[in-house]
Amino acid sequence: MSRRTQLLVFSLLVITAAIVYFQSLQFRASELPNGANYRPVDCWFESNKFMRVECGYMTTRTETHSDATFELPIVVLRHSLWRNSESPMLHIAGGPGGAAYIDAKIMPFWIQNFIHQDWGIDFVIYDQRGTGLSKPRLTCPDSHSQRLDSLKTSLTAREDSLQFIRQMQECYEALTQKTSLSQHMQYISTDDSVNDIADLHSLLGIEQWVLMGVSYGTRLSLEFVRRYPALVKSMVLDSVYPPRYDGFETLTENGLRAIERLLESCRSDVMCDEEHPMLSKRLNDALLALKAEPLDLSVPQTEVGKPARGLSLTPHRLILLLDYASYDSSLLANVPAAISAVVEGDLQNKPLLELATNYLEIELFEEFSEPVYMITECKENGQFSIDELMERLGPYLDRYPMLDWSEQAIYSPKMCEQWKDVSISAERDYRKPVVSDIPTLILAGALDSITPPEWGRSLAKTLSNSRYLEYPESAHSVLSSSICSNDEVQVFLNPEIKETAFCDAEERLVERSLNLIVWAK
Repeated sequence: MSRRTQLLVFSLLVITAAIVYFQSLQFRASELPNGANYRPVDCWFESNKFMRVECGYMTTRTETHSDATFELPIVVLRHSLWRNSESPMLHIAGGPGGAAYIDAKIMPFWIQNFIHQDWGIDFVIYDQRGTGLSKPRLTCPDSHSQRLDSLKTSLTAREDSLQFIRQMQECYEALTQKTSLSQHMQYISTDDSVNDIADLHSLLGIEQWVLMGVSYGTRLSLEFVRRYPALVKSMVLDSVYPPRYDGFETLTENGLRAIERLLESCRSDVMCDEEHPMLSKRLNDALLALKAEPLDLSVPQTEVGKPARGLSLTPHRLILLLDYASYDSSLLANVPAAISAVVEGDLQNKPLLELATNYLEIELFEEFSEPVYMITECKENGQFSIDELMERLGPYLDRYPMLDWSEQAIYSPKMCEQWKDVSISAERDYRKPVVSDIPTLILAGALDSITPPEWGRSLAKTLSNSRYLEYPESAHSVLSSSICSNDEVQVFLNPEIKETAFCDAEERLVERSLNLIVWAK
């Protein structure tokens, strides 16, 4: 055999060995005795050629006397070309009802973000039951057009609440008329999702999970730790929603408290206070002006070429508009200028219109599964004293008497009448705290109106091996707004790292200046 032939044979052997090795690194098709199974599929999006990406579908376990299984899309981003993480990180989206956004349009952003974060760990992303690309996906097809029509109309908070209840009733009736979907709805709950995470762990054959939950995803993470502590290596919890708190009970109080914190941060900032003096009084003036005459706004959409949408801005909608800025920390700086614009009747004010765009996008968010939200939240929440809630809201009533403080405007049990018994998961104590010594990093935004920092501090007391970090300039979903927080995760996962790309020793301190906000004019 000539030397050239020997080299050719050797090269073929090396290539064959490499192919076999790389194939051995991929997750394989598997099935569990309970019927849950995983099958690899070709990815439905364009991936980076210089990294390993895997895709698949997990079929959920077979339920007794039912064929109502879900197919959940799974995406795996590998941090290394040569090896797999023994304990990968599982991203758990918020909601309940929120998608993970792993469609073909958004996945390139996930991949780019994964590369920049450089956390040194494989990253698993999936859509929960009924959301995103899962099959079937549970939606209320007509509710968004109905909601858009009602938002163009000047309604009181009570009337808005009644509209929402009516829309959800119609959605419930439409879904339950379809036998297959009504069966699937019975298997929507936090506990069912906990089972899915456990089954996925077994199907992929990994050692443990590193859980990364955001908002409701933190509640799901905590319930998983409660039931399967041995399957969890560590947790990163961003904007925590602990089981101790009832989401319906705290909604109004959280929003008003966060708005007042933002007003105070402006007052304590010299430039903001000079530009927008007496901002608390300005907010009251704005609410009074809207009560006298709502502002009819023409609100642009973020997607180029789409027509503007109408919004009748009323007092309670202004509160929600300011509250929803918490979902995008970059919009918080718009709040003072937007309040002033309402007082002045400036319909073209850019900060106000940007907040209005954000408000409408959240209210009309088609990617969000309202049925999953209603089934889960109505089963696990709503068992509280409305009288005690109204007593706690008393100070806000004194400060904002122009708002609608009727019980129906704050919370109506009718909202959950049809939804609360849809899920057939076993009843349990939904308010019982989770106690654990699993290593945990807790991230909180000081200006978060959805999952306030008090919740993170409270959770840290029952997680004995946790580190709590609060970001004064951030709101909901800290990792989406703070580069430094991403570096904190890198250090948490890799303790040997002493220096990071975006956080020096001073920036990594918990207490930082509120002056980091650049206020809009």
